[in-house]
Amino acid sequence: MVLESHFKNNDIRRQISKFHILIETIPPSLIVDFTNVIQKPSQNPNDDLKAAILQHTQLSAAKRIGKLIQQVC
Repeated sequence: MVLESHFKNNDIRRQISKFHILIETIPPSLIVDFTNVIQKPSQNPNDDLKAAILQHTQLSAAKRIGKLIQQVC
């Protein structure tokens, strides 16, 4: 959300520009999780990387919920 605002306020529209800014915000410890998207950017690299990050976040949340359920049971 913050990045989208940054893009709008600075009139950043190109996918590749957004892509490189997004890469700068990913912690180095997590970059390895997205190397397949980063090393082979498509026509919409920002959209693809953003989707990969969202998917990774959802999977991580699902794992945490699963662990909590196991602890309770």
